[in-house]
Amino acid sequence: MAMINVARLALTASFFGLQLQAMKLEGSGSSSIEAGATGFKPKLKIGGRVQDAYLKSFQLWTDETNPDYEIVTSFESYDAETMAAAIAEMTEAGNAAYVDVLICPYTSGATKACVAAVNPSYRGAILAWGGASDSIFESACKGLNCFGFFSVGSSYTKTGLDALAAVMDYIRDRPVTVGLVVSRDPFSASVAAGAEAHIDATSKLKLLDKVELSVAGQDTEADKSVILDLMSKRPDIVLVAAHNKDVEPAIIQIGKASYRPSALLATNALTEPQNYGKELYYANCVMMPTQWAESDAMIDPVIGWTSTSFKEALAAKKGKDDRVTY
Repeated sequence: MAMINVARLALTASFFGLQLQAMKLEGSGSSSIEAGATGFKPKLKIGGRVQDAYLKSFQLWTDETNPDYEIVTSFESYDAETMAAAIAEMTEAGNAAYVDVLICPYTSGATKACVAAVNPSYRGAILAWGGASDSIFESACKGLNCFGFFSVGSSYTKTGLDALAAVMDYIRDRPVTVGLVVSRDPFSASVAAGAEAHIDATSKLKLLDKVELSVAGQDTEADKSVILDLMSKRPDIVLVAAHNKDVEPAIIQIGKASYRPSALLATNALTEPQNYGKELYYANCVMMPTQWAESDAMIDPVIGWTSTSFKEALAAKKGKDDRVTY
């Protein structure tokens, strides 16, 4: 599971890299690319805050698909106070710290803060790779060249809810009921809002109740109480909209309740089974949407890669290059 997760992260960054390459080859005329002297590769400067798996994907992209550019990276770790100032410098034309591609950090809240600090005149690419909240793209990114990798939060649960409603044909005398467990953060709120709207618009589904978890899981006893209260109402489906750190204890608590729902759908927390410890069995049969699957069905329009061929390219470099690991 962990291997697939890392491959998914690498895939999305690499394929976006290919799209960047395509824009340059089509003659976008971006003045942000340093032409360089004859005999030297033009430079593409990339900066921001990034997880290790993403850095590896850019290195693979450079080596395998974009040899005509020298990638100059400047990835730093910023706290909340220094990030805004650093981003302002990196997105101001003429500044020595200016970058052609800005990568925002993980979580929707951090991504929104990152985009808010960008100079309004910035015309480089902003990779919102770790954010899925609708508000990032509906408001914060307006007038900027923002690119996301995940489905927006409001659409996360639509296919899962539809699939479950379709197979629950044994419930014929009423709509399939849904209990919603939500964390208090922008991503989770976006997922919950989309789920509620979809349930309301689908005759086969009905929202039974919605409960909120404490901020950042600070009150575990209160969280257990609201989950047990929800389970006492016997929903057919329980949907957990949250990040890993909140989904994992919620799944365990739902599993410990005396009532068993017909299905449990979660937004995250199934890619790192070690986090459950001895209580891993509570995660059995939990459904989760995925943003990556190994397949030859879709082909990248620039160089003809599929997700399978990307995985093979990554695997081929394992052992030959210590930058590429699982």
